[in-house]
Amino acid sequence: MKEFQLISDIKKNIRFFSDKVIKGIGDDCAILKYDKKTSLLLTSDSLFEDVHFSREYFLPEEIGEKAALVNISDIAAMGGMPFTALLNIGFNKKEKIFYIKKIINGIIKSFEKYKIQLIGGDTIAADKIFISITMLGLVNNKFILQRNGAKPGDIIFTTGNLGDTYAGLKLLIKKKRENISLYEKKLIKKHLTPFIKLKEAQILARSGFLTSCMDISDGVMSDITRIAEESKVGAEIYVENLPVSDETKKVSLAFKENYFDYALYGGEDYELLFTVNKENKIKFLNFIKKHKLNVFEIGRIIKDKCIYKITGGKRIKERYDKVWKHF
Repeated sequence: MKEFQLISDIKKNIRFFSDKVIKGIGDDCAILKYDKKTSLLLTSDSLFEDVHFSREYFLPEEIGEKAALVNISDIAAMGGMPFTALLNIGFNKKEKIFYIKKIINGIIKSFEKYKIQLIGGDTIAADKIFISITMLGLVNNKFILQRNGAKPGDIIFTTGNLGDTYAGLKLLIKKKRENISLYEKKLIKKHLTPFIKLKEAQILARSGFLTSCMDISDGVMSDITRIAEESKVGAEIYVENLPVSDETKKVSLAFKENYFDYALYGGEDYELLFTVNKENKIKFLNFIKKHKLNVFEIGRIIKDKCIYKITGGKRIKERYDKVWKHF
């Protein structure tokens, strides 16, 4: 089963019954009418034990923090500000209640940091720990960021280093948290509780330069495919342009792996992946410099509805089986 195909099939069978729905399936959030100046953003993400996290590597508070942060990132990626959320949590009846309370405390800690009000939810019995958060945000109608606006010739950018969180995961698997250096600790922290680019997203949304945007949750190659599909275009990624930290390079070399693969396929970086019209490149870069934001040019949008990577002077068509998939 292919995740993209499943979502596409669901989308084809959906009929709209309400004029309150501006955008449904196909973006980081659904967009609903709110008032003349503002729209409501609605998103939902789930974490399941031994799929998205392992007790072997995560402290219970970190599980909760991550569950909250991945939802906040979806709101940020569309230029919005989160303000309220629902929490559904499932666990085995034999689970120690103090462990579940620590997870919930981690969620509440992240909510308080971003001033998000928890307003309800549900608890259910489950074989393993299951967390699902539904989050609402508000966005100015002038500044909504979506995936479907990329045009051929647009330049592809990202906001920060890629592959750090995957390097952190590799360290957790190989070394756990024992005998780790400061730089390794930094990478592990990024994997466990990613830093969400909410402030940066607000600045970028208000710049007026972005033609499409989403957060990087499943890896650059997987997520640029989503922008391409929604925009009905293709893309080229310049592999040697991908921003990879020295710390991640050290980890990949230690494991005798290609650090560019970490950046391309690792996922869970929660950086912003976005496009800008090539005619606005100079103005955009001046804007970025003025606001002291770090962005990196990593590719371009093309007419051909395929995804390519350019590496070593070669143009290689991307294989689906290398990108992240849930099934």
